[in-house]
Amino acid sequence: MNRSHLFNILRNNLFIIFAILALIAYLYLPFFPKSSKQIRNSEIKILFNHIYLDGNSVTIASFWDYEKQVSIKKIIFYSGERKVHQFDLNYIIKSGDNSFRFNTKIDLNVERIDKVKLLSHESKFYQKNKIFTSVANKISNQKEKMIFENKKLKVFHTCPFRDIDKVLSSTQIELVDSCVIISDIKNMALPKLEFKNKTLSLNDKSFIAFMNLEKPLVIKNVKISGGRGRWINNLKFNASLNLYNLKSVRVQNLEVKYSKAEDAINVKESHGELSDITIAHAAGDGIDIDLSTIVLKNITIENAMGDGVDFSMTKGELTDFRSHSIVDKGVSIGESSTIKGERWVFGDNVTMWSGIKDSSELSYKVFDNKEEKRLREKFKVFQKKPLWGNGQVDYVK
Repeated sequence: MNRSHLFNILRNNLFIIFAILALIAYLYLPFFPKSSKQIRNSEIKILFNHIYLDGNSVTIASFWDYEKQVSIKKIIFYSGERKVHQFDLNYIIKSGDNSFRFNTKIDLNVERIDKVKLLSHESKFYQKNKIFTSVANKISNQKEKMIFENKKLKVFHTCPFRDIDKVLSSTQIELVDSCVIISDIKNMALPKLEFKNKTLSLNDKSFIAFMNLEKPLVIKNVKISGGRGRWINNLKFNASLNLYNLKSVRVQNLEVKYSKAEDAINVKESHGELSDITIAHAAGDGIDIDLSTIVLKNITIENAMGDGVDFSMTKGELTDFRSHSIVDKGVSIGESSTIKGERWVFGDNVTMWSGIKDSSELSYKVFDNKEEKRLREKFKVFQKKPLWGNGQVDYVK
């Protein structure tokens, strides 16, 4: 066969050749455009310490940050790099959900599970810890605007504000449409980070956050007025004061007033102690604690439109707690939390003293039978979410 004959064959079958090449590209090349029903799967990794095994059910617990509902179609469990189990799901996670639960007859305790992957049709579906690192390091194109004089700092229209030295050296801080995110200070020479003796004034688009700190954090003698959470780089900050992913945090003598955020204080994935805390006139919850190990001492919540203290998937203690004028629950304990309590005082206008729900346990120390009888009437035990169990209260003398 000469070259001219081969050329004629290729020319006569040019359409068929192009069709075959287009089909190959459609099936195998990731950049080739597909129809809306064939969007590539988004893969999300979840930490193992957020997987809860309970009989024949599995709970995936984390705080994904997304602004719309997401459809989960598959979940895969790994031991090392080896796939152990795979389940097909048809589950919708709505914005704000912190967990989902499904039934399975496979005993996942048999093998060590290191990693879980979720497959979703949504490409914009983020896992929180992945976002944490990028938020503080992302450089904004907006020029920072501030006034700093005599230890007074005013920042406006800049979020996040990155001059942490000025924040730490100021005694009065005013944020106008701004936020401060203190994160990933691993090279700091000091053995711990101290945030002391400060007064913060926040407007409705401002907040402060501490996150991803390996070194101990101490917050002491701080007053915060105002504030409201917001979305920054696809991460939602819920509170006026956000404490996220902290290895060791100690907060003492803190006052938060007139917060317009979902929570006045939000603690996630952290270990530590909060003591001598006063929260007044909160538009949402007073203190919201998720996926943490926390001790709370001497807590006062006055006039909260949500819960006084809200525990979710948390192991903790709450002693010397006082509340009045709470629209929802004085103390809410949910989603497999384990809490020890003592000396809780509920004043006027607290809708429900305490709600213990969804496989949570409260161990409460009582002084006599009279107190136990009164608390049994006021503490409500129930199941709110499907596939969870009832709550449980043990009255200890």
